[in-house]
Amino acid sequence: MKRLLLPLLMVILVMVSVLAACGGTKTQTTSSIPATTTPTTSTVVPPQTTSTGNWWTELGEPQYGGTIVVRMAALADKFDPYFPWGAGAVHYYWYEHLLTWDWTLDRDVWPFKTAWATSDYFRGMLAESWEWPDPQTMVIKLRQGIYWQNKAPVNGREFTAEDVVYHYDRVFGTGNGFTTPNPVISMWGAAIVKAVAIDKYTVEVKFNTSSPFINASAITDTSPLNIIECPEAVKTDITDWKNSVGTGAWQLTDFMTGSSMTLVKNPNYWGHDERYPENKLPYADSFKLICIPDVQTAVSAMRTGKVEYIDSLAWQQADSLAKTNPDLKSSQTPQQGYALNMRCDTAPFTDINVRKALQMSVDRQSIADNYYGGTVDGTPVGLISTLYKGWHTPFAEWPVELQGEYTYNPEKARQLLADAGYPDGFKTNVIAGSADDSQLLQLIKAEFMDIGVDMEIKVMDSTAADAFIRAKKHDQMTAANWVAFPKPPQICLNDLRSTQARNSTQNNDSVYDGLVAKVSESKDIPAAQKAVIAADMYALSKHWGVVILPQNTYTVWAPYIKGYLGENIGWNQDLFWSRIWIDK
Repeated sequence: MKRLLLPLLMVILVMVSVLAACGGTKTQTTSSIPATTTPTTSTVVPPQTTSTGNWWTELGEPQYGGTIVVRMAALADKFDPYFPWGAGAVHYYWYEHLLTWDWTLDRDVWPFKTAWATSDYFRGMLAESWEWPDPQTMVIKLRQGIYWQNKAPVNGREFTAEDVVYHYDRVFGTGNGFTTPNPVISMWGAAIVKAVAIDKYTVEVKFNTSSPFINASAITDTSPLNIIECPEAVKTDITDWKNSVGTGAWQLTDFMTGSSMTLVKNPNYWGHDERYPENKLPYADSFKLICIPDVQTAVSAMRTGKVEYIDSLAWQQADSLAKTNPDLKSSQTPQQGYALNMRCDTAPFTDINVRKALQMSVDRQSIADNYYGGTVDGTPVGLISTLYKGWHTPFAEWPVELQGEYTYNPEKARQLLADAGYPDGFKTNVIAGSADDSQLLQLIKAEFMDIGVDMEIKVMDSTAADAFIRAKKHDQMTAANWVAFPKPPQICLNDLRSTQARNSTQNNDSVYDGLVAKVSESKDIPAAQKAVIAADMYALSKHWGVVILPQNTYTVWAPYIKGYLGENIGWNQDLFWSRIWIDK
């Protein structure tokens, strides 16, 4: 019966969804991070093209002027990077990082589709160059001639090493009047101990590990960990948008909570386009974000040209826009996928045969083809994003036995349940947040029922569900987001460590903990890759979670928005928007 009802259910759910709808030379280092700089000439020249055959020449000739209009799903008054996340956080646009992604890197080498890139693919932003005197010390030379935006409360003074020290003191509670670490941001750079100003343009950063891989990952993290805020703004009132001031290409001039935000080009911005070093940035004159919470309204605004860029669309919405406006450009952005974590210290999930049975009960290819409309691959994956080449083992290379354990086989699943003492199946439940995909959970419920497992879906407010799970009040399963997570590999692996508060599996596996620890001990990228792969494969073999599939969202933009290839803008607003131009 299930085989007859499931395809019909999938079709109905899809129909419902549709209807609802910077130069310089490399210094000697102990890691492989390149130190680069960008020319800092202030001469404004017309856009230039090259004849070198670089990949970016196909994007056309950069143009100056115009306004880029972007849709935001939420727009809250969150201007302080000390509170980095939450719907509508807007503090990424005028600040800059010490280091950032190398914009000149060929997208065939690294597509910049995720929130993480290996440290090999970074260059200097506020930093001009750096070196590693020893594995636990990084000495950063800042660019000279960078100034804070010329507005109160800082009024255009020069950016110096003391600003960097102030930021890290504020994050880690190590000085400048700060004594308590930021519990959210500091965890991303737990390797960092203290930053000290050696002179006006030199910062020394000390780390508590001897792993260049972990230390380099901390300093290249593009999260708010390495966004440098203005000390004067903090001391005045950084939560007031009128005090929002950075070193970046965009200057905030108007803000209406839940409505719109307008930024104009910083006339004193130091940066130049790495592809065209003569070109001063930014290209556009202004940049406007419009808050449109309702997706269908936002799609209509995109369709009629009221906005020129929209992201985080489901495949149905992107497909609808492609049909009505075929001139629009679009790109997939990979997202993490669901797993149903099983509490492995509680029956029946103490028996690995039960966990394997549930794994085999999921028809991933059918879900990929029907529920996701063929926009995702039905191949099983592990914790690490498949975009991270060399950091995971593709399914085709898994051991044959493990491949079988992740292949749809309800007959074998029923046999495993019988062998475990559950010939008639059992009742269970899953704790899900209100923001989780309830339709997908219903599909999984039908899959489980086909082998005799009756799963009750218990939906809670997302914040309450998170607190409930962290308090270990759940007794069976939880809906989790860790499949092919496009985050730093060590972060992905940490979520299943026995000491991790977010680990709802309660696996308490010392072998896995040891494998993850080897990642933190890695001396270089090849060693880190080997350690990451070993931990990922071990986790897959233990079946702590029923793996579903990674997902995609879609970004759509107007055809005259140039210089953009669908990269994941994420926390790199300061980098991306200044290098995009309008050519109508």
